[in-house]
This record gives sequence, C-alpha cells and structure tokens, in this order.
Amino acid sequence: MHHDNDVRSAVVLDDAPEDAVIDIVVETDAAFEMYSYTSGVWMDYGTQQKDDPDAPPMAGTLDSYDVLAGESETA
Repeated sequence: MHHDNDVRSAVVLDDAPEDAVIDIVVETDAAFEMYSYTSGVWMDYGTQQKDDPDAPPMAGTLDSYDVLAGESETA
C-alpha cells in the first residue's frame, strides 16, 4: 500500500472500527495488486499477473467489490 499516510487515510477513515476489514484491488495494465486492512494493519497479498494462465479469474472477485475509480478492463 502507498506509504503516504494521506493516501491511506482517504481509504481508511479515522473513525473506522478497530476490526474493520477493507480489501483493495489495484488493477494495472499487467496485473492485479491485492491489499487488505484490518485491526490497524495493512497486508500485501501479492500480485496476480493478467497473463498467468494458471491464476484464477478476477471477474468474480471484482464483482463483489465497490469500484472507487475507473472500470476494470478485465472483468
């Protein structure tokens, strides 16, 4: 996740409950980058390359997320 606290605070509000869980998927031209925030800790769940034939499709996963900006080119 972005190291700048201003960027993080735009996603995780100051009054969020301590046990809040926020999952973030960032789609780039080549991959999906996956992050999660819970109990005050950011976790990096890695990157799934779009051209990986063995990776599970992201369309179903992305359908369950609220889109904050843009649209997926894949889903």
